[in-house]
Amino acid sequence: MQRQFKLFLQDMLTAARRLIELAGDSTPQELDQQQDVKEVIMWNFMVLGEATRIVPQAIRDAYPRIAWREAADMRNRVAHGYFSIDSEVLHHTIHNQLPALIRDIEEMLADPSLPDTVEV
Repeated sequence: MQRQFKLFLQDMLTAARRLIELAGDSTPQELDQQQDVKEVIMWNFMVLGEATRIVPQAIRDAYPRIAWREAADMRNRVAHGYFSIDSEVLHHTIHNQLPALIRDIEEMLADPSLPDTVEV
C-alpha cells in the first residue's frame, strides 16, 4: 500500500498533539498510577516514531531541525523496553520537546517548497 509521505507527517502531528492532551497537567507519579493513560501515551510515541521512520530520507535531510532520530529512538525504546519505561522520561519529552516538534512540523507542512512526492 502506497501513502503520501505528508500523511505520515500528519500522523506525527496528531500523535504529538494527542500526547500533550493525554499527559495534561499530570505528574510523572500520576502517570505511573494511571496505567491505561500510560499505555495510550506509549502507543502514541510508537506511532510518532514509526511515522518518522517512514518519511523519506531526502525530506528528513531537508528539515534537520526536526528531531527525526530522537522520535524513532523513543519508538524503539517503548517497543523494546515497554516493561521498564520511566514516566519521568515520558513526561519530560511530552512537556519539553513535543511543543517544538509540533511547531516544526506545522511549519514544514505549511512550507510551499515541500514537495508532494519524492523519489525513494
